[in-house]
Amino acid sequence: MKKNEKIFMNEAFRIAEKALELDEIPVGAILVDEKENIFSLGINNSSINKIDHAEIYAINEAFSNGNENKFKNSTLYVTLEPCLMCLSAATICKISKIIYACECENWGSVKILQSGFKISKSLQNPLCEIYNGEEKDFFIEKQKNLLKKFFKEQKKLDSLFK
Repeated sequence: MKKNEKIFMNEAFRIAEKALELDEIPVGAILVDEKENIFSLGINNSSINKIDHAEIYAINEAFSNGNENKFKNSTLYVTLEPCLMCLSAATICKISKIIYACECENWGSVKILQSGFKISKSLQNPLCEIYNGEEKDFFIEKQKNLLKKFFKEQKKLDSLFK
């Protein structure tokens, strides 16, 4: 992982920690343009709206601020593997790269798409590169610890990962 990628992932984790403080599932997302400027932030807000995931929030914020023109060469940093909805939204917006910290066994969709499953031709963005947390052990553990803390505090025993 490159130095700037670590900086951006740490920023996504700062947002995930804020979500935890707000009793939300701790997931954070940021969008970074080709000049390596953060142009949108996303915090998980699914207790109010089940589909208001951090990635969707970041994408909607970019549209609200008139930054949708920055999607084409952007990178989405997210602390947890995107679900199919979020991955599809990123693809539709032509986000170029997604970097996530920790796989999500129950809801993560990257392996589904990488296995050749096609939703539709319009959602297959050949420019979108996806990187997972295999080489980022620190970030994997950080996300797992945030999730464990959330579910323990919420008295939920279910886990989103192994």
